[in-house]
Amino acid sequence: MAGTPQTLILVVGMHRSGTSLLGSLLPQVGVPMPGELIGADHHNPEGYFERSDITALQEQLLLDLDRWWPSQKGVLPLPLNWRDHPASEQAVEQLHALLAGEMARHSGPWAIKDPRTSLLLPLWRRVAHDLGLPLKVVLCLRDPKEVSTSLLRRDRLSAGMTAWRAQQLWWRHTLQALLDSQGLPLHPLHYGRWFERSGQGGPERQLQELVRFCRGTDPSPEETRLALAQVRPEHRRSLRSLRRLVPIHPRLRRLERQLLAVADGQLERGALEAELASAPLPIALPLAALRHGPGAGAVAGAPGDDAGPDPASHPWGAAALALHGQHQALGRSQLVNWCQWSGPTAIDQAYLAAAPASAFPLLQSPPDPGAATTTDRPAAGRILVWGRDWTSWPLQAWLQHLPLALNPRTWQLLQGLEPLELPAADSPERRGWLGLHLQSLEQSTAQGQLERLTRLELVFDPDPTQVGLLRRLGVRACRLTTGQTNGWLDQPGDGEAISQQLGLPAPESLTGVGGQLLCLGSGGEDWERQLQPPCWGLPGFDRLRLDGPEQARLLAAWLQACNTIGLQLVRLHPSREELDLWGWTLLRPPDAPPAGWLPPQTFRGEISIPSLQAELAWRQAGYPAPEPCHTPTPAAESLWEQGDGLAEAAVCISLHNYGDRIEAALDSVRQQSLVALELVVVDDASSDGGERRVLAWLERHGQRFTRSLLLRHPGNAGLAAARNTAFAAARSPWCFVLDADNTLLPEAVTQCLRVARSAPATAAVVHPLVEVVTEETAVGRGSAIEPLSWQRNHFLANNVIDAMALVRRQAWEQVGGYTHIPGGWEDYDFWCQLIDAGFHGVLCPQRLARYHCHGDSMLARGTNQQVRRLSRLLQARHPWLQLPMAEPGA
Repeated sequence: MAGTPQTLILVVGMHRSGTSLLGSLLPQVGVPMPGELIGADHHNPEGYFERSDITALQEQLLLDLDRWWPSQKGVLPLPLNWRDHPASEQAVEQLHALLAGEMARHSGPWAIKDPRTSLLLPLWRRVAHDLGLPLKVVLCLRDPKEVSTSLLRRDRLSAGMTAWRAQQLWWRHTLQALLDSQGLPLHPLHYGRWFERSGQGGPERQLQELVRFCRGTDPSPEETRLALAQVRPEHRRSLRSLRRLVPIHPRLRRLERQLLAVADGQLERGALEAELASAPLPIALPLAALRHGPGAGAVAGAPGDDAGPDPASHPWGAAALALHGQHQALGRSQLVNWCQWSGPTAIDQAYLAAAPASAFPLLQSPPDPGAATTTDRPAAGRILVWGRDWTSWPLQAWLQHLPLALNPRTWQLLQGLEPLELPAADSPERRGWLGLHLQSLEQSTAQGQLERLTRLELVFDPDPTQVGLLRRLGVRACRLTTGQTNGWLDQPGDGEAISQQLGLPAPESLTGVGGQLLCLGSGGEDWERQLQPPCWGLPGFDRLRLDGPEQARLLAAWLQACNTIGLQLVRLHPSREELDLWGWTLLRPPDAPPAGWLPPQTFRGEISIPSLQAELAWRQAGYPAPEPCHTPTPAAESLWEQGDGLAEAAVCISLHNYGDRIEAALDSVRQQSLVALELVVVDDASSDGGERRVLAWLERHGQRFTRSLLLRHPGNAGLAAARNTAFAAARSPWCFVLDADNTLLPEAVTQCLRVARSAPATAAVVHPLVEVVTEETAVGRGSAIEPLSWQRNHFLANNVIDAMALVRRQAWEQVGGYTHIPGGWEDYDFWCQLIDAGFHGVLCPQRLARYHCHGDSMLARGTNQQVRRLSRLLQARHPWLQLPMAEPGA
């Protein structure tokens, strides 16, 4: 509107809360919603009124943060430091560019609607501040019962939506938007008021207040007529099945009423924010009532309800009360629920971990692990163990670090799952009952063992985070560290018993012969042939037979002795149980003392001795981040150029020391059915005379092409540089990539080009099915090519598209070409760059190319040997990837 300053109106609120209806109203009153909007479907017949680019950006960010909004984790707060996450930084850059472009097109108020903004407002505030763009927030409300009904109907099958999760999401989106918009103009409005009878002031008054908030003036009669004409009775389809839902949590109802009071001027927004800020867990909303079924409404909300255990005397009582702001009735209901369901769920536990420490007595005065060794304690006792059995050598190794004088004649060792009669949690008889907790809290809850832990005098756990959570749940938990030993693995006569029963050499016999590493297990094929100083190994470690707890103790004793004399222990192919046991301490400090050898360094998957040494050096250096990539741009010398005709496609070949294979590749290009074809060959400083072979071949067959070109780099610059040189020299709009050791079938370019002609402008790649030809010199498993179509989720864990593909030259130019990735994976990185830029690929479902798998390939000679380093590099460059070998403990 003329005279109204430029302002961005952010329409936020829970999904299915009327944000789309509001999006249809705003343009009728002079507040445009610019951009390409998502079209209508059977869920929203009039359209969503959401910008497709903004929605895609925010949806992807929530996925990258592992908080996809309709999923189970969508109800959790965003991760700590999420604003500094690489995916968030990328989203900020994209959002900055989008908003800056729109600012140049508007002079008055304009709006963007996306419910996901409710969770990501801090990013919008940061970008708006940088741009000097004023913000206002319109918060859409709707009866949470209607929202739950609509979500269940739409997302029950696609996302496993439940009534409980739907209410959690309503609370999460509404409250987060309120808290994160502090200091900004905020206007709540209610979906139900649009459907009140006209003339009673409901819809007209709400529209008037909305327009005043957005642009500072009243709507004209014509604007009012056009806007309210968008409101139709069929928009309230969710009213039909409300009776089937469980009761709505009272805190949702209260927040809904409070926000309506703010909208009506009956409650100060600041007073509401102050009340919410004083609550222990404003984002947490464990809905105990929903688990008891439709008849449990009174249990969840009725003050004075005395059913169930008393929170003041139950070990979980402090936790139940903390989740409900010390509300006695709700806390009691939560406690009843936990007792019926063997303890808090994973979501409950996540909220408890973030709760203020002041609510938990055991955090104020944590138990003293030294109490286990006091002189006035019983000389005997019982140790219950969860997570490992007694024939497990890791369990025996952890026993070495319990802070007590452990004697097998006086201490009874028991499995935590045995049906034992344990003393009560508040009984003095629990003295002498200790626990060793070597599994996740989630496992203990699933096994129904969490309550048993509260009955023990002390429970030792290696995970410091888990110790804190156990204390919040009334367990007297202590951190189990490797900084002290109790002599459990130093029994007299162990050396002779190890030799006789396990057949292992005395550790001291391994000193002085160059050994530095002791590998437990095999790193893959031909592993034994690679074993030589400084690396010793037991490839058959996993086949050692341990007949009983004593032999498991002897093996742990032998491993400790090896570590004590200076051998670094490396565990290869650890079992799933071992990884679960060690997961929380896998990344121990590089300077950990010799006594703290548990857990050993671990590696999953195949690994060569050189790669193992490189990975250990990387860990010893403190896990440094990958170095930035630099792609050379060498000047190329032209050795051949013939023809000046135009073609729709070029074949670009990169060559380095494949002189014995290049002619087969060239012949496959000459045999292409496409008549008008360009050929560009770039020799990346071959030392085997490959460029001379190409030159001789071109002299015989160069006239077959509309244009043929041979370029040579003065020095080896790498695969990415060679491809970039070829693309830059080509004149065709499409370039088919071919490496010198591979071949094409005659219809390759023709068929891929046919698909390309009908593909949208965002299609940057057409890739065929690739036949893998395994030659006798091939090493290992060969290529990782899979016959998959181009979909973003296929790329998450590995590359599934070979380099042999037709690439749109304009897209190559837009992303800056191929990037030099030391060791390989230039293709994988290039596909990810295209995805980052909004491009995609299309499958040509025919077998049109041959990948020749041989021992001299780049994949076999280098890439497969550096998969962990390359994974870390690609993961850093494209944070949305989920590469399994990128993890520090891989």
